[in-house]
Amino acid sequence: MKQIVGLLLACIAVISAVAGTVQAETIAFNFTDPSSGDVSAEGTDGFRFTPIVNISVTALGYYDRDQDGLTLEHPMALYELSSGDLLASATADGSSFLDGLFRYTSITPLTLQAGIEYVVAGYHPGTSGDLAAYLVPSSLVSFAPEITYGGYYFDYGSPLALPTTDGGDASFFGPNFKFEVVPEPSTYAGLLGITCVSLLAYGWRRKRHQAA
Repeated sequence: MKQIVGLLLACIAVISAVAGTVQAETIAFNFTDPSSGDVSAEGTDGFRFTPIVNISVTALGYYDRDQDGLTLEHPMALYELSSGDLLASATADGSSFLDGLFRYTSITPLTLQAGIEYVVAGYHPGTSGDLAAYLVPSSLVSFAPEITYGGYYFDYGSPLALPTTDGGDASFFGPNFKFEVVPEPSTYAGLLGITCVSLLAYGWRRKRHQAA
């Protein structure tokens, strides 16, 4: 009995370790840094997107030209498009951590459902600090395979709000986010089943060997 309990505890430990390695953070939008930056007007830039699978957003980010630190504060937000509901918010500033071309601020992980359209938005106060990246056409930007791109939208003025003006075939960065794919319950169930059966079979064979 004690051996079975030990094997079950080992099974739980193994599946927990496997679950930790299954998930990895992904950056939603990527591009090659343009040769020069652009001064931004005061306003909000945003990107519509739809997850193909359930994802968990872990951080919101803002473009850092030359990756040498942000000098301004940039409020950022996630919205559900159809309702306009604000789902999460954060501010990128000099203390935000760098990953690639963006400075990120972690948020409480937020699950976004597959098939629902969302908007990630970021605000620029409109001074000459923190130059933006203006990319035309939008095909210069690559998008994580777990999401589909729904277009660039903007609005002038303050404060940060859900942007509604269609930006056409352009991208103005601006905001970004990091996420993890939410594993399907069947994935964990399969891993747990295979791991536990293997451990129990090993224990049974070992017991028979000791008895012999």
